[in-house]
Amino acid sequence: MEESYLVRNIISCHITCLIGIREQELLQPQRIRVDIELVRREPDSPTNDNYGRVICYQAVVEKVRAMTSDSKIKLVETLAERIADACYADYPDLT
Repeated sequence: MEESYLVRNIISCHITCLIGIREQELLQPQRIRVDIELVRREPDSPTNDNYGRVICYQAVVEKVRAMTSDSKIKLVETLAERIADACYADYPDLT
């Protein structure tokens, strides 16, 4: 059996977006901090220094910015769910 271990990837970024349920919250964009923790199981020598086999932090941040740039999201929980769905779609081996 091949040995494996968990790799934690923590991404933190600041996003400016319209988010909230009150009218005053939607009058102008707010700066929010988004922290994303992605965990996946890796084999004993997971990447052999191969960039193509790791999570691309820049791609995740760009996806979050894209999903918040042209929509008004009411709940932080909705944003979190959309981020999770996007990450699982791009990296199905997340645990």
